[in-house]
Amino acid sequence: MNDIQSIKTRAVANMTHSEMGLILGALEHYLPEITALDVAVHTRPLAKGRRVIFWVEGPDSFKAAPILEKMAELMVQRDPYKVTTLSEARALFGLKPPMARGARLGQKLIQSLHRFRGKKAG
Repeated sequence: MNDIQSIKTRAVANMTHSEMGLILGALEHYLPEITALDVAVHTRPLAKGRRVIFWVEGPDSFKAAPILEKMAELMVQRDPYKVTTLSEARALFGLKPPMARGARLGQKLIQSLHRFRGKKAG
């Protein structure tokens, strides 16, 4: 329990007052689930000084991702002014912005074209 309290204290230090109001309850609810997984919970900024509340890495980080997504969605839902976007909330938990279905298809098309050009040139 001491580890959870330590992570929570460091995470709160990374939050603004408005973020505390939006996510503190969810943090208390979901943090034990996250720490039960085989992951390291970090509260230091990511590369290039990206501001985060906390982020995880480790063998079970793919299991933690849905939990972090729930927390980001709760943050957006609880925002009374509706100014927090899902992309911003996901970034605060070290997640990448959600990719639209059309964007994924576009990326696959571009990759196919690159493969086709590579075979044709070789």
